[in-house]
Amino acid sequence: LSSDVDVVTMRSRTMFYASLMRLLSLDLNDNDTVFYAFLQPLTG
Repeated sequence: LSSDVDVVTMRSRTMFYASLMRLLSLDLNDNDTVFYAFLQPLTG
């Protein structure tokens, strides 16, 4: 990130990714196939 991004935006982004990872880890149960299927729209 550049120094031009304000603190509120960085905090919101951090909370978003933390919440996303919490949801992801609850539903995965160590299933790699589900993990890669979840990431597919983000990498495409």
